[in-house]
Order: sequence, then structure tokens, then C-alpha cells
Amino acid sequence: MYHLELERQTSVMNVLCIGDVVGDIGLDFLARHLPALKREYQIDLCIVNGENSDKSGTGLTRHGAELMRNIGADVVTSGNHCYRRTDPSFFSETDYVLCPANQPFQEPLCGMYEVDMGRYSACVINLAGVSFLEPLDSPFARLDELLAQTSARFVIVDFHAESTAEKAAFAYYADGRISAVFGTHTHVPTADAQVLPAGTGFITDV
Repeated sequence: MYHLELERQTSVMNVLCIGDVVGDIGLDFLARHLPALKREYQIDLCIVNGENSDKSGTGLTRHGAELMRNIGADVVTSGNHCYRRTDPSFFSETDYVLCPANQPFQEPLCGMYEVDMGRYSACVINLAGVSFLEPLDSPFARLDELLAQTSARFVIVDFHAESTAEKAAFAYYADGRISAVFGTHTHVPTADAQVLPAGTGFITDV
């Protein structure tokens, strides 16, 4: 879990980023604790990575995504197991559920979702790394393409990757152009939350 406060000029937004909900036990924990967490921290936007929320512990189903949405997730992201339990068309049919935008043979916009926050908007992007994982399109190049298509005040990226070096390289590549990068996939939270030199928030893994 990663809670951050984003400030851009006079706008402030509280974002809660939750990594890799696993199986029924993860969904149950989320259901019992997420509403209270959102109230306690006055959360404006909640992003949950649900790629392992199927009862098997890998993959994401329509039922799981809808449950997370009903619990309080505004956006559900995924990763390298995104197609394990569902058809790729699910991500084009359900705008708030994202697969990595650099998946080949997938519409890039299936990995980006803009949330209307009233006075401003927030854009959530889901990308996957390529080091020690499946060969995908470049997450660096795909980020550039997606940023050209949004005018949102805040941009947050769930970077689903194995390598901590790749996560850090991506964060520095994006520094100053997006609000925050939070890493997912390893299921091992890190204690390195920081603000990079040009102002982008970064944590290797939530």
C-alpha cells in the first residue's frame, strides 16, 4: 500500500495505491479494510492492482474486478497475468480495468483511464516491464505516446515489473512529466518512497 499526496499549483489530491491483491484472502482483506482506510486518509483516488485476485492466486476475472470496484477501487490495474483468467476483450469493454498498455496486439488505451475529479482530472496508466518478463513493447516509448494523448492535471503510473533497476530507470525517465510511479509485481513492499529531482513521486514496490 502506498499513500501519497499530490500537489499541482492549487490542487491537492490524496491517492491510495494498493499492490497485487492475491486470491480470495486478499479480496476479503480489501473488503474489510479499504473503506476505513479511504475515510481515514480522505482518499480522492484509489488504485488497486488486481492481477492475482482470482481464487487461484493468478489472473483477474470480471467478478473480481467488479467486487474491487464495489469495495472502493476507482481503477483496477493488472500485469503479466492479465490474460490468465479472462479474454483480452474484457479490457477494451471495461474502461476502469486496465491491462499493461504495452501489451502487444492490444489497444494502448486499454492501459489508460482518466478519472474526472471535478475541478481537475487524473490519468492512471498501467505499464509492464520487460526485464525477466515476457517480451512486450517498450514501456518507455508507450509512456511517451500516452502522455501525448492526455491533458490530465495528475498522471499516476502502475509499473508492473520484476527488476528494481528497470523500475528506477523508468521512474527517472518519467521524472517531471508525471505525478507518481508505483511499482507492483514482486509482492515485496519496499521502504524507498521518495520524490525524484524533478518532482515525481516514486516507490519501487507496494
